[in-house]
Amino acid sequence: SDQPALAVQALSEIGSIYETQKNWDGVLKTYQRMVESYPLTEAGFQAPIQIAQFHADRGSLNLSQEALENAVKHYRGLITRYPDNPQVEFSALRSIAICRMAQKKWREAVVTLGDVLIKFPDDRYLTPQRAEKIIKVINTICVTRLKDYDLPTKIYQEFTTKYPEHKYNRVIEMIKNSFHVIKEQEVEFISEDQL
Repeated sequence: SDQPALAVQALSEIGSIYETQKNWDGVLKTYQRMVESYPLTEAGFQAPIQIAQFHADRGSLNLSQEALENAVKHYRGLITRYPDNPQVEFSALRSIAICRMAQKKWREAVVTLGDVLIKFPDDRYLTPQRAEKIIKVINTICVTRLKDYDLPTKIYQEFTTKYPEHKYNRVIEMIKNSFHVIKEQEVEFISEDQL
């Protein structure tokens, strides 16, 4: 039925009213109610991250970090509570990755995104747009933040081994080869530097 969606819509409107009144406690309680009462609605699913963003917007970085950690626990709890619902796990893993990026826990973010790729290879979840975005984020974090070319290569190798006929394999193989070339060039560059 549409009851949860209507209830969440009403809560969103109440939260907006609190926000215009600068009633921050009311805003937080509204988000918390969405999380507790309607966790599988779109707004309820996003609420834990919005709580962290709410604190960050007000300069409360410690509260924001705490809210991100609570969000990760919440999403893991949803995966446990709904083991037969792949959509919940798919969305929860993506949300955990968002939390880890916000926390600058880059390796955990990449590993989580790798899990998304490997656990949800079919088009219902891994649309071409999502696949492209996930792969770009993995690559960007590994190159710019971690300077680690082995981690994405390992993820992509696991994907192509597990799904040898997958339509993304040609692109993934090209990316893996690029990482191999980059790594080799880095090794040569370091060797020349040490002369």
